[in-house]
Amino acid sequence: MSIRVLLVDDESVTRRYIARLPLWERGDFSLCAQAQNAQEALAYLARHPVDVLLTDVSMPGMDGVTLAAKVAQRHPGVAILAISNHDSYTFVRGMMHNGAHDYLLKSQLDERSLEDALRRAATQAQDRGRDGNRIHLRQQIQAWLAGTAPSPFPTDGARLAVVIYTLATQEPAPPVVDGLLRLMEQEDVPGTYRIALFRPPHQVLLFCRFYEEPSTAAIQARLFAWCQQHIRESRDAFYLPITGEICPPMRDNQTLLAYVAYRFDANPTAQPVPSMTLSIAQQRALLVAMEGRDVPATQVLIRDALADAGPPRLHIALEILDLLAQVAQEQGTALPEELAVTRRYDWIVARSGDSLGQDIAQIATRVLSARQEHPPADHPLIAQVMTYLAAHYAEPIGLGDIAAHVGSNASYLSRAFHKQTGSTLVKHLTHLRLEAAKALLLSQTPLKQIAAQVGFGQYTYFLKVFKQNTGLTPKQYLSHVSKGKESAATRQNG
Repeated sequence: MSIRVLLVDDESVTRRYIARLPLWERGDFSLCAQAQNAQEALAYLARHPVDVLLTDVSMPGMDGVTLAAKVAQRHPGVAILAISNHDSYTFVRGMMHNGAHDYLLKSQLDERSLEDALRRAATQAQDRGRDGNRIHLRQQIQAWLAGTAPSPFPTDGARLAVVIYTLATQEPAPPVVDGLLRLMEQEDVPGTYRIALFRPPHQVLLFCRFYEEPSTAAIQARLFAWCQQHIRESRDAFYLPITGEICPPMRDNQTLLAYVAYRFDANPTAQPVPSMTLSIAQQRALLVAMEGRDVPATQVLIRDALADAGPPRLHIALEILDLLAQVAQEQGTALPEELAVTRRYDWIVARSGDSLGQDIAQIATRVLSARQEHPPADHPLIAQVMTYLAAHYAEPIGLGDIAAHVGSNASYLSRAFHKQTGSTLVKHLTHLRLEAAKALLLSQTPLKQIAAQVGFGQYTYFLKVFKQNTGLTPKQYLSHVSKGKESAATRQNG
């Protein structure tokens, strides 16, 4: 794979000269894009992968020194190579201080010198790698938090936030810590940057920078989504329960530092962060109450869960609404339109802490009461299943196939189907196949052909299932039905 190079220079002559060099045609390097200023370069980097940034130093507006600093912070895996008409020590020092791998004078720039410099920069970047850059940045953050170094984050207008995770285990093993940091930093969203830092003995700080988010609410929603994902993946991957606390978005480094210092350094004996999620016991109690149509118990459990939740109230409220939506779907109803998935966050934020529990309890009362007005046939998910089975019972389908078709998971679908119909999916599928087999019996279709046509496959299995469910063999059933018809005809003629 060729090394991707982004060229940044305000001089069109220089850009054309570099772009026409034969080195781009040999396959080791590709000139993926050209930018005439730093802003264009940053916009491109936010959306496209780049291996090496080849940038001029002296440019109108944001110069190469400032650009290098921003790239080093936002995209630490990108190698930086400087070109300039100036051989001033000030320029050289500024570029090298901000992470440039080399500094070339335009007056001495030719194909061989550029290719050698690009290859060295790419090699050094690969040797140091993304992990090495992040390790270096974490060390800078540690020094900043300790007050022994300036902030490693540039002052560039980005919104800042930190999520504080508390681990259930004191001093986890180094591989677990490394895995957690990787998990929390992966899948960078365009316009954002994340760096995670372990704070012994049992906390992780996730620093987040937002360059394009339109509002505080949008940032908080994204932070919440990340936090829930990390809590879930930590339990799945490392069997390690964690909780998280999201700080409000901020606009400058000093405010962020003050928040972290207040949260930890000013009170080193602070109590652990309260849980952001319902406990397993709370979830179980709520589900039992909701599924049992116990409205008073549901109201009490909701109010109690939110009464002492503190700052995590938002996240616990969302989890309660998710449970309620799950039960409502299972019973053939739904939450009000104002509590659609995309609107729940804003609905919760618009309510004060005192009224939130009461409002959700009232919603639960309406939903659980409305359940009784809808018979099982009204359940949209079960209706989809019934339609699918009626059309495909003769095919070799199983529970997994049915769940995949209706967009559900097998365990949930099995439980919901049983609650609504009093039967299992397997029994219902067998019933459909047997009814079709009975109709074919009356048309004198051979038994082996019937077994294949209705989905039983093996002839002996068909005979066994038929006898178990009807008490008769297929031939006995056909004889029984024929005698019944003869008796009915005799009574009618008599």
